[in-house]
Amino acid sequence: MHIHIYSPSGEAKFWVEPKIELAVSKGLNSRELKEVEIHVKENENEIRREWNKHFGSTYIVQVQGISTHGFWILIKEQEYFLDFESYPWFKEAKVDQIFNVTLLHGHHLFWNELDVDLELASLDEPERFPLISKAS
Repeated sequence: MHIHIYSPSGEAKFWVEPKIELAVSKGLNSRELKEVEIHVKENENEIRREWNKHFGSTYIVQVQGISTHGFWILIKEQEYFLDFESYPWFKEAKVDQIFNVTLLHGHHLFWNELDVDLELASLDEPERFPLISKAS
């Protein structure tokens, strides 16, 4: 996923996925590029929503609901419950951070704002993937 930025002085392309970073630019100075990068970061959720509206989503992932114990997530028509005890990275997360999840390459869940990565296989066979968290 990427975004093109155009201005009278030049243009740039920023990758949004898997992380926000400059791909290429022409005509923009370092101050302008920094300003654009900040703007892209501040509007990342909207950029992702609009990208998915325009291009569609190859892989469907959707948070179905959040409770005090965890949250339900629907991935490729399979529903999973991620409890906060087993997945402590999400316990103190804001609701919109939990909802902001992307399925990369059809098997990799990524919460950009939380810097959390989970392989889909770890939800299907948790015994094969012991989780170690440094969360307090």
